Amino acid sequence: MTTDHQMFSVTRQIAARPETVFRCWIEPPLKKRWFTEMNPPEFKTLEYSIDPRVGGIERAVFRHGEMGDITYEGRFLEIKATDRIV
Repeated sequence: MTTDHQMFSVTRQIAARPETVFRCWIEPPLKKRWFTEMNPPEFKTLEYSIDPRVGGIERAVFRHGEMGDITYEGRFLEIKATDRIV
């Protein structure tokens, strides 16, 4: 089995200070709130963890009634406060 890793960028205009938006992506309680707790009712969060430092891992497991379990896992490669998360 091989894995094809793709790159993508997400750009949004948000009516908030960069510091506020950055905190919502990097602070565990804030990220968990919007990433797992605000999902549609057919998604149930089974697991969520985030280690927001270079080399750290973010992991989530969701259960969807029709699709089954869905696992998301990412690793932080670069963090530049209020500007960039890779």
